Amino acid sequence: PLAMHPVYEIKSKSEEAYVVEAIATIGEIAKKLPWGKYNGTLQTLLNNLTRYPDQERFLIATMCAIIDAFHFDVDTGNSSDDSGTAATDEESTKGNGVWRSLNNRIIPKVETFLVKEKIDKHGSKSKCLRSSVALALMKLFQKLPIATFEAKLPKLVTVVCNGMQNKDSDERDTARDTISKMAVSIDLKYLPLILSSLSVSLCEGYKLHVRSAALHSILVSISKSYASPVIHADKEAMSLPF
Repeated sequence: PLAMHPVYEIKSKSEEAYVVEAIATIGEIAKKLPWGKYNGTLQTLLNNLTRYPDQERFLIATMCAIIDAFHFDVDTGNSSDDSGTAATDEESTKGNGVWRSLNNRIIPKVETFLVKEKIDKHGSKSKCLRSSVALALMKLFQKLPIATFEAKLPKLVTVVCNGMQNKDSDERDTARDTISKMAVSIDLKYLPLILSSLSVSLCEGYKLHVRSAALHSILVSISKSYASPVIHADKEAMSLPF
């Protein structure tokens, strides 16, 4: 609670550095919390987000720091998690308490903050992606069983790709950078999923140019971090198709 006070009470720009340190402290503390305290802290923060609109930016950052600190074992109660087949979200009563809380309350609530509605000076409404929330959810999903991760990933990718439909170039840049970071953080076998979502979301007019820029950004990001697999065994080398 002491570390949370600066986040709720910030009143001037001069206090921002203090609040940033408080958020970092909260993230470190969250890594050591037992599930009951962790869950209670995150649930309280999620419930307060809409009550403190002036502190929204800092509350979102705090939420992401706590999500990044997730360190608990998750049992979804689905045998499909071991076989790698797709898990379903319908069986909300299965699994341990951590999973039920994540699946029924935390993840759906956090997903509502993925996109923010803005009104420009002309009164037009537009939807803008919150990059930090998307990346925090990605990290959380990667800590879940593989089948659950694969079930959650498509929806998240779609939301980020839809963010590139925005007519504001800065918002498109944010979404493009986000999808590039996501592509780098996951296995290359999921790249076709990202490309497919891009082709659906950006399929006409100026969006075709946006799609090309996004594809270029993704490939550049991957090329900087990709390392080809090392083959040690002679049998593995003999199995190569060349």
